[in-house]
Amino acid sequence: MTGQALVALNQNTATRLSNKDVHSGQDLTIQNLSNSAYVYIGNADVSTTAYGFRINPDTSFSIELPPHDELWAVTSSNGSQVAVLSFNLE
Repeated sequence: MTGQALVALNQNTATRLSNKDVHSGQDLTIQNLSNSAYVYIGNADVSTTAYGFRINPDTSFSIELPPHDELWAVTSSNGSQVAVLSFNLE
């Protein structure tokens, strides 16, 4: 099933971008909609200084998550949004 969402992010509290109920894995594309803020993705402990990957302004990132894995995000500017496109794997 294909999913789409606009997600507002916070600087201090990580937001889950992946669907927690997917048992077969997930393809995710995250688009940073801000023209000035950075988005930082990683596990539930992601922060602006401890992250797995930084998404620059006006760019996107795609990843295939294994079953039961999670992807979280924070931003350098409160209220910045990302567009998330997801596809469940079979």
